[in-house]
Amino acid sequence: MSMLRLSIVAAAILAATAFTFAQTPGGPPTCCADPSKYPVSLRAEDIKSKQAKAQETAAPAPKAEFSVEGMFVDVCCCMPPCPCEVTEVAMGCRGVGAHQISSGKYAGDDLSGAKIAHAKVVGEWVNLYIDAKDEKQRAAAEKFGRAAFAGFGPIKEVKAAKIEVSGADGKYAVTVDGGKIMKFETLPVLGGDGKNPVGITNIKNAVNPNVYQGTCVSATYSDGKQKFTVEKGQNSHFNPKLKSSGKI
Repeated sequence: MSMLRLSIVAAAILAATAFTFAQTPGGPPTCCADPSKYPVSLRAEDIKSKQAKAQETAAPAPKAEFSVEGMFVDVCCCMPPCPCEVTEVAMGCRGVGAHQISSGKYAGDDLSGAKIAHAKVVGEWVNLYIDAKDEKQRAAAEKFGRAAFAGFGPIKEVKAAKIEVSGADGKYAVTVDGGKIMKFETLPVLGGDGKNPVGITNIKNAVNPNVYQGTCVSATYSDGKQKFTVEKGQNSHFNPKLKSSGKI
């Protein structure tokens, strides 16, 4: 074997040895991020990056003015409080929720009386369900829903459905198509006075800038291949007096 070949082999052996000792026993190489430190590691920047790549060849949808009043409630698999509403969206967060719009408009179209339910795995997919008085309002509610949930992941499905919301002040029961597709219940988390729920204000959500803390009692979702449950005690956010406006 020539001296040149011996030098190459020796260098390769030394490099492999150094790489082996640089690893933590039982863990990933030091050049890789340790996934145990990131239970919901990928956040808004990751979603924006994926969406930017997907939209490179498509013109971005123009933003439109909105103004809505009503209520909303959701649950998700995170321990309270969910970072999606408080700080930034966390990929992998699974959840369901509903908006009941008593009065409102999006891009000049009337949303009064419309209900929009959603199911999502943040960063992977969002499905929307719309209960509207007619086809025109259904189309307007779809546009609003697509804009409102664009930051949570790609909208995969939008379907007409019967949405029922009952309860008040954080104690809610929501069903989509009688519970066949979605069913969940929530309770409020009371604050220090023992009377009023914990409030979280001025958050990074144009449609839901102020929320109250709740907890999931039970939640199930099943539509085609997409199925999941949310365990009791996991996160819920709600606002019985939702009022917001802006451009999305």
